[in-house]
Amino acid sequence: MNQIYTVTTISDVPTERKDVAENFAHKRIVGWYQTLQSAKDTILKNESDIRECYYNCALIEKLFQGSFPTVSKEWWFEWNDELKKYLEIPKPDILKGITNFGIG
Repeated sequence: MNQIYTVTTISDVPTERKDVAENFAHKRIVGWYQTLQSAKDTILKNESDIRECYYNCALIEKLFQGSFPTVSKEWWFEWNDELKKYLEIPKPDILKGITNFGIG
C-alpha cells in the first residue's frame, strides 16, 4: 500500500475541549514525506525553521493513499525553549479521538 507521512505544526495544544477548533485554526501543513524518518528529521532538525517562533507543537500522521484517508498512526512533538528543539511527547489527552490534522 502507498503511504505518506504528513507534518503539521500547531501554535499550541488547547487546554479545554471547547477551544480545540479555535486552536487548530492556527496550524500549518509543512509537507508530506515518503518515509517516517524524513518526516521526523524535518521536525527534530527544525528544517526550514518550521517552528517560526510560533508553532509550539508538531505532529506526524501516517496515511494511506485514497480519498478521505484515515490516519493509522501519529507522532507528537513539543518545542523545548531550553534545548531549542522539538521533543517527542505522547499525544495530549485532550486530543484523544481527534485525527486528520494534516489532511482532513
